[in-house]
Amino acid sequence: MVKKIFTILMLLLLTTALFIGCGKNKDASSDNKEKESVSENKENTNDVSVLDQMKGYKEMSDLGKAMSSGNEKDAAIAMQNLAEIQKKYDLKTFEEAESLEIPTNFPSNLIYKNSKATSVSDNSIEPNIDLSVTLETTDAFNDIKNFYKEEIKKDWKITSQNSESDSYSVNGEKEGGYSISVSINADDFSALRSIYISYYYENYDTGNE
Repeated sequence: MVKKIFTILMLLLLTTALFIGCGKNKDASSDNKEKESVSENKENTNDVSVLDQMKGYKEMSDLGKAMSSGNEKDAAIAMQNLAEIQKKYDLKTFEEAESLEIPTNFPSNLIYKNSKATSVSDNSIEPNIDLSVTLETTDAFNDIKNFYKEEIKKDWKITSQNSESDSYSVNGEKEGGYSISVSINADDFSALRSIYISYYYENYDTGNE
């Protein structure tokens, strides 16, 4: 029950952020109409955003009523409809986003195809390596999981792994002080799957480069 309430609250927060973003996009486009053809395209895009916003407000209202009356069936329907709106927004955001640059010393074979890097952290102090990369993709969860299960086995000794219906993690190590950690997460209320990869190397022999 607590998990269900938490899920609903998270969805409401995501949906609110979606609507705020839609409103900002609408205002920005209306202030930058330079050419008739461009204006028409922006207006069409805004029409879709406004429509989604109106649908979202209705579904949020329906969800509130269903929760107040204890109608789990109607609440589930409203949540599903809100999820579809959120997924649509996720896809649009993903398509428009640019992938961040990944350090050249990060294992290139572990960068999932059809993904974009949304976060890159480099805390390395030479000669040691401490890199973390977050990727997002619209591919199916099982496709991503199977890719990393096979790819890690090629070059790494697997030290642990855990698999659930919406998450998967695997840790590996390699001779010489190298280690890798991969976590994959899926969310029924999002069109995107997240991949978090940590790559470490620790040189214990300070006399060598």
